[in-house]
Amino acid sequence: MLAPPPSDVNIDECYNLLSSPVDCVSEVRGQWRGMRDAEAAMAEEMGATYVDSRDWFCADDRCPAFVDETLVKVDLVHFSQPYQRLMQAAFTERLATLGILPPPS
Repeated sequence: MLAPPPSDVNIDECYNLLSSPVDCVSEVRGQWRGMRDAEAAMAEEMGATYVDSRDWFCADDRCPAFVDETLVKVDLVHFSQPYQRLMQAAFTERLATLGILPPPS
């Protein structure tokens, strides 16, 4: 089970011609933490692996909408294809470490 990114800010609502990227920085909220805890417990009960993806999207519980010029999320929970490509090595490494994927060659 893969945790969705924290969904505090919707890019469609915060980004416009007068805003700056800092206006779209999300924060990890209590609601996300509660869902993470519930999903992790459910995964454990099912014998599944739970992947906390927060550090792929956030640093110090602040989650930027852009990394350099790459849009991170296209809505509240779906990350963009350019960001997926940018982070592919990190995703693969984590999933390999957890035994979900074979180690990268």
